[in-house]
Amino acid sequence: MKKYIGNIAVDSGQIIIVDPCYVLDGKTPKENAILYLKTSTMTVEKKYGEITFSGKAGNGVVSTTFDGDGLYPVFAEVDKNGKPKKIIIELANETKYKNWLPKIKRGNSKIIKNK
Repeated sequence: MKKYIGNIAVDSGQIIIVDPCYVLDGKTPKENAILYLKTSTMTVEKKYGEITFSGKAGNGVVSTTFDGDGLYPVFAEVDKNGKPKKIIIELANETKYKNWLPKIKRGNSKIIKNK
C-alpha cells in the first residue's frame, strides 16, 4: 500500500538521502562545506549518484530535482504491518500532487491538514 508520509522542501535544486548520523555527528563548518560541495558537484556533473565522505563509501545518495526548488511529496510503500518497503519521492509534476501538499502558515511551522 502506498501512503503519503510528508514533503521535502528544496531550496538548492537537489536532495540528499543519508543516515542522519553522518551529517549530524559533530561536523565542523568546514566538513559541512565539503559535504555540500561534493553533493553539488555530483548533481551538476551527473544529476544523481552515490556520495562518499569521511573516507567511507555508501554514505548516501544525492539527486537533482526535476523542477528545481519546490515542495516535493514523499510516499512510502508499506507492508501489512505498516513497515516501509520503499520510499518514493515524486520529483516531477509537482502540481499534479497539490492536494498532497500541506498549507503552511508563513513564519509558523504548524501544518494545517488539507481537506
